[in-house]
Amino acid sequence: MNNNINWKEACLSKSDTIRDAIGNLNKTSLRIVIIVNKNIELIGVITDGDIRRGILNGANLDQNLDRVINKNPLTVIKGEKNQKILKILNDNNMFSIPIVDIEGKVCGIETTQHLMKEKTRENWVFLMAGGYGTRLEKLTKDTPKPMLEIGDKPILENILENFMAHGFYKFYISLHYMPEKFVDYFGDGSKWGITIKYIKEDTPLGTVGSLSLFPENTEHPIILMNGDILTRVNFDHLIEFHRNSDAFATMCVRQYDFQIPYGVVDVDEHNFKNILEKPSQELFVNAGIYVFNPEIIGYLEKNRPNNIPDILNKLTENKKNIKVFPIHEYWIDVGTMDSYKKAVIDISTY
Repeated sequence: MNNNINWKEACLSKSDTIRDAIGNLNKTSLRIVIIVNKNIELIGVITDGDIRRGILNGANLDQNLDRVINKNPLTVIKGEKNQKILKILNDNNMFSIPIVDIEGKVCGIETTQHLMKEKTRENWVFLMAGGYGTRLEKLTKDTPKPMLEIGDKPILENILENFMAHGFYKFYISLHYMPEKFVDYFGDGSKWGITIKYIKEDTPLGTVGSLSLFPENTEHPIILMNGDILTRVNFDHLIEFHRNSDAFATMCVRQYDFQIPYGVVDVDEHNFKNILEKPSQELFVNAGIYVFNPEIIGYLEKNRPNNIPDILNKLTENKKNIKVFPIHEYWIDVGTMDSYKKAVIDISTY
């Protein structure tokens, strides 16, 4: 909860006027007025939009607030995690939200601005979004895969919001297929209060080649991520793990359980040893999320195809410290029709 906001200044009673609410909105810059009773119990909220709609419907500025109150506002319970609060705000295009206790009494206000500035990360996030998405067939004929909507917003916007919830605000997006779709939608990122820059591949540069065109001079590790992954990975923990491990590169991995559909026979030349009926194997697979120290650029052939396995092998040959970061949070690669349909269903709890 934002203790720096004097939320009581945003409180009015039902008997106050619409004019009072306008004055309150201008004074606090919180974009919300909270209507409470004498016990500070929440009655409703009023935003600039509520007032404008009321005026269009004939409300007079000197009438009391009953004409424009939203009596069923979204709220969060005191103690809720900041990441979840920011998701609620973003999903509902809200700037502020009341915080209430279990008795319905107002005890604070949280804002998008505060949550994003509470802890900022200077790391650049490099999102690779240049693929054709051919496995999604007709869905990507006129729309790049990262711009497909899941939960009423593009996959890439969901990705950005998860990073923003952890304080990241500096992004590069690598583009090739239909780059104008991304630029027209995201622009420079100012709509979200972040910085977005673009790198455009004239020809496909593999799974990491576009990073060779990264122009920034930075001392902070760079997060590299595929632009078609939905995940709730805690990027704070990822960056701290990378630093604390003194890693040059960190690869996120996830556990993949694979059941062999046959009995597996163990033999020694022509001799039978044993048989396991349809055994299950647990493997770690690449999750498409990486952290690299900025010196990685020197290991990439500029503007030439570079792929992750080759680069990691090169780093190994150069005795660089490469770590793996197992993820247990929600993760899905939206690369096929089945995974796309699953992501559409999952988004309500994602």
